[in-house]
Amino acid sequence: MVKKNSLIKKEERTKNVPVFILGSLVHNDGVAKEVESWGIKKIKNLRSVKENSIVIITAHGAPKEVYEKIAQKGAKVFDATCPKVALIHQLVKEKKQAGFQVVIFGDKNHKEVKGIASWGGSDLKIVNSLKEAQALWKNHFFQKKKGRQKAKKSLAGFPNHPADFRV
Repeated sequence: MVKKNSLIKKEERTKNVPVFILGSLVHNDGVAKEVESWGIKKIKNLRSVKENSIVIITAHGAPKEVYEKIAQKGAKVFDATCPKVALIHQLVKEKKQAGFQVVIFGDKNHKEVKGIASWGGSDLKIVNSLKEAQALWKNHFFQKKKGRQKAKKSLAGFPNHPADFRV
């Protein structure tokens, strides 16, 4: 991650292009101070982003709408989303397009879950417990942040799940 940002420092900062990072790059004060010393400004929202600036998306990813707003402002995205998170974004989008009701196991207030949820449409559900999930049945696709094996074990709570039930 820091190596990627080194490229921004080297290539873009010499052009006097404003570079922003949406949230914290890492939870490490030393690395955060180093990134800040490069002139990369940490922001909480996109208000200060102007045309031709660069916005770094952190490893947790961001909601689809954030990418759209950055484009509308004429800025560029430097996407440092974790490849596994980006894959989940793509899977959620594909399952939604295939007609599945998408359900995510996770904390609805977590940045990563919010980003994932944005790719699943307005009818996407976020559940935080097996009890909540048991209330849902047909055509569900479950994403379990902690891993597919734990999600598969959750199927024990669905003894008669339909054939098109996916983990």
